[in-house]
Amino acid sequence: MKKVNVLTMFKNYFVLILIIFATDLAIAQNPNQLIYEGNKSYKKQDMQTAMNKYNEALKIQPNNKKALYNLGNALYKDALTLKYSNNLAMNVNNKDSIAQLMLQRSAELFTAAAQLYKNKDSLQNVYHNLGNAYLFQKKYDEAISAYKKALKLNPNDEDTRYNLAFALKQKKDNKGGGGSNNQQQQQQQKQQQQQINQEQAERMLQTLIQKEKELQNKKEQQPAGRPQKPEKDW
Repeated sequence: MKKVNVLTMFKNYFVLILIIFATDLAIAQNPNQLIYEGNKSYKKQDMQTAMNKYNEALKIQPNNKKALYNLGNALYKDALTLKYSNNLAMNVNNKDSIAQLMLQRSAELFTAAAQLYKNKDSLQNVYHNLGNAYLFQKKYDEAISAYKKALKLNPNDEDTRYNLAFALKQKKDNKGGGGSNNQQQQQQQKQQQQQINQEQAERMLQTLIQKEKELQNKKEQQPAGRPQKPEKDW
């Protein structure tokens, strides 16, 4: 029987461990792989894991347009869920302020991504979602500007056209009444408008979630790292 060299076995085992570790490290350092993993979590509605993966990709490659865009989408969706969900588990203090900060960060990410995308369709999607992020912050001028840029790239996009009209109306309605309105009337109008805005936002969010579910099967075939389809079905 051939003798077993324990030292040789140990060396071989050690080399194997190093190879496995190096392989795992290489995968972990691959931005496209991280984006792919983030996309899988996104489809499962696990936004926190998705955002962590996109952030890891950005630490390696800060100007990765796909990571910027997808992180913006995840933050945007998570912000609306936090802001308008009736789930008691999400009933945290200052949730509106937290959601606003998330929407602000989402807008910053979309703005950064817009500087990097050259493809016309992708850039149109980025500007559309940028408009959405501004709209929910009630930054109507910025939202209108973003929607107009999106329509310039794709004049036939009915979703963007609708959102632009909605933003223009909101801007007009929020300018305030004339001098003949007393303070009580203005306050009542403001409360009514806030209720309308919340109902509209909740409807938009429910439509967004439903559309996301319908698109999941199609997304299964997309290549690793490809940007998510924008959530713009209001």
